[in-house]
Amino acid sequence: PHQFMKKALKIRYWWVIDEINYGQTNEPRFNYTFSTPGKHQVIATVTADFNSSSRELAPGHLKGQQEMGHLKLREIGVKMGLFQKNVISKAPITNVTILGEKNIKKGQLIDLNLSCDGTGPWGFCWYQVGKGYNITGNETCDDAIQTSNDCDFSIIRYYRNSDTYNLLVIVSNDVSSHLQVVAVTIYQVAKQMPLSIVIIPVTAAIAAIILLFSGIGVYANFRSNLAVEVADFDFNAAEEEELQYKTFWERLRESFVAAFTSGDDSESEGSSVSGRRSVQIPGSGGHAGSGIGYGSIT
Repeated sequence: PHQFMKKALKIRYWWVIDEINYGQTNEPRFNYTFSTPGKHQVIATVTADFNSSSRELAPGHLKGQQEMGHLKLREIGVKMGLFQKNVISKAPITNVTILGEKNIKKGQLIDLNLSCDGTGPWGFCWYQVGKGYNITGNETCDDAIQTSNDCDFSIIRYYRNSDTYNLLVIVSNDVSSHLQVVAVTIYQVAKQMPLSIVIIPVTAAIAAIILLFSGIGVYANFRSNLAVEVADFDFNAAEEEELQYKTFWERLRESFVAAFTSGDDSESEGSSVSGRRSVQIPGSGGHAGSGIGYGSIT
């Protein structure tokens, strides 16, 4: 009992860890850091002397006295105890890595992956916090905690609006915990017209311009090679005279005048050609055929 041990004049503690003796202490505690995680055995030997503070209380010196039995040890005022404890050491959480796209377009899912090193099992949770949040170290997971023997966790979430969201991530094991704020930005993407809507009108405009200039060139070449002949036929003068208004007597008079005028023209043409006359030449023997005709001019 604790009160009983207070009456001892001298108490010593000897520590053995994994069969290695680390010496004695005057205090009932011993600080030791395990280099590798796993199961370890810790043995503490305690000796207390109630009669003499100068007695050697090392376990080696008391070995022969131990063989005498506990009653003999009590007679000389020495008590000794052996305490054994199996300890499991675990590695703390290290190398926490969060992978994934933290700048995403509106409409996409937040898809992050957390991994770490250490000794499992691990507990994991996350939730959204306000902008400019400062970690205090007192954060806990109020919601359901995911547990796994592998430190590999996913963060999947969909946000409708474009903004910056802070996610507090908590991962822990039996000996340590890690807290981290992850900022994810969702941005609005400007709408763009399909490429075909731009290419087709531009191509058609270029083709139209090419055809226009080609047509202008062909027309200019045709005009330069074209010979134009102009003839002025005035068919309207006679028609206008025919279409003038005249009385019956005027038309009858013009018809008579035209008839007589055409007859005079025929006679003048006929008079210009003399009829043939036969002239008998003396000595021709009276044969008419031997005459030579001379035309007279009137």
